[in-house]
Amino acid sequence: MKDAPPPDMQEADRLVTEFVNRISEHVDSVTVFVNKKREDGHDGTWHMHMGRGNWYARYGQIVQFIEAEKSVHYSKSGEDGAG
Repeated sequence: MKDAPPPDMQEADRLVTEFVNRISEHVDSVTVFVNKKREDGHDGTWHMHMGRGNWYARYGQIVQFIEAEKSVHYSKSGEDGAG
């Protein structure tokens, strides 16, 4: 069971949960990652992830996404020197 979200993110948590539950009725798999800088007096970032459906499909999509993003990031950092 996940920890309760901070008070300023409870609505976002509810919306993500509702979205994942509703969209999963129409697709084979769905995974959502969200984050936000905490505004409740604590340092850091609030984050959550939620998924439904075929675990292997979700895992494969995440791996593919990471590899594609790394490729884009490294090609851009080589062009303009940004890190």
